[in-house]
Amino acid sequence: MNISDVRTLILNEKNISHLKEVEDNSFNIKKLLGTKLTQSQSIKFGNIFQTIIKDIVKSKGGEVLTQKFADVYGVGETKLNKGHKDIDIWFLLDGKMYYFEAKTNLDLDSEKSKATDTKVEDITQWMKNNYVDYEIYSGVLSCWWDKEPGLPVKVKNVVFMKEFFEIIGVDISSEEYYHIMKEFGQSLK
Repeated sequence: MNISDVRTLILNEKNISHLKEVEDNSFNIKKLLGTKLTQSQSIKFGNIFQTIIKDIVKSKGGEVLTQKFADVYGVGETKLNKGHKDIDIWFLLDGKMYYFEAKTNLDLDSEKSKATDTKVEDITQWMKNNYVDYEIYSGVLSCWWDKEPGLPVKVKNVVFMKEFFEIIGVDISSEEYYHIMKEFGQSLK
């Protein structure tokens, strides 16, 4: 096999068209925001999404809890938080406690989807054990409005933005939400 053979195996219509199809049909941040983003910008949006959610919760009178880690395995205090799980979004509203693992991409490989499901289950159980006076509501919070046709969902207990806005009492339609997200994307240009 020579370099020409390798080139032919890599640069062929089958490989190129398959990748183009995935990109055109992907439910990714670029599609949500209606703009081209670098990979770095797409990753940063995950953190921005968490901040947006927390700001919305605060504006509705919710109390965003600042603890960053849950000691789900009962290991106690450690220097590097070893054995602790990171909490993405955690807040109190109307006497209920909410925990969401924020995901801008629900098309996770089997290992990551299982790890995400386990993390949500573990943190939820930790909260139920440690905050017995509260009703606990948890899930994987998606940046998509609802289960859109073609949207791959490979995790359990997904909460879409439609449900999130209902929980916190914000009257907004899918058209309004997507329009705002596209405006956000346009402001990046």
